Amino acid sequence: MKYISLLFVGLLFFIGCSTSKKDLEKGLYAEIQTNKGNILLQLTYKQTPNTVANFISLAEGTNNQVDSFHIGKPYYNGTVFHRVIPDFMIQGGDPTATGQGGPGYKFDLFPAVGLGWTVSNESFMSSADWLNKLKIRGSYGVTGSDRAPGRWNWIQQWSNGGSAFLNPNAYQGGDGRSPYIFNTEDTVGNPNLQWETSTKYNLGAEL
Repeated sequence: MKYISLLFVGLLFFIGCSTSKKDLEKGLYAEIQTNKGNILLQLTYKQTPNTVANFISLAEGTNNQVDSFHIGKPYYNGTVFHRVIPDFMIQGGDPTATGQGGPGYKFDLFPAVGLGWTVSNESFMSSADWLNKLKIRGSYGVTGSDRAPGRWNWIQQWSNGGSAFLNPNAYQGGDGRSPYIFNTEDTVGNPNLQWETSTKYNLGAEL
């Protein structure tokens, strides 16, 4: 597996009908400028509007959900492609170049609801002069965490290394090994693995 680092030096966004890119069909594009050459991306803003909006806001430095260090800064400038597998994929967008960093937030859906009823404002309570305020309130919500040990526990993982001795008598001499390398299963993936969640709720009254 081959790894190459490519330096991001900037991101440019433009519409496909611009004069500098006459042959492009109409659409939204991003040009990644690197020290190994430029990469042109067509953004699928109709199919994935939220993803594209998030990408652009990070690239332009207008995303206000990032951590304090990245506020107001173009997020991708100066980052590297920390993982490159020829003819298959490239991975980038991590300022730490480890595959474990990020802008300071992640996506998932954790619903929550809160309700309140000011009973003392109801007409049937108008004669209760002794009560200034009575409010009943309650809330319910789900919070989540993805801090479980391991990064890829939902997929099966393999490793390789070592080989068998075909000639046990040659063990001490270092000869007689099989030319075939062991492949071993490191992790049995769990495709049903999800974020850890906890449910919180409360019920109270204000007087």
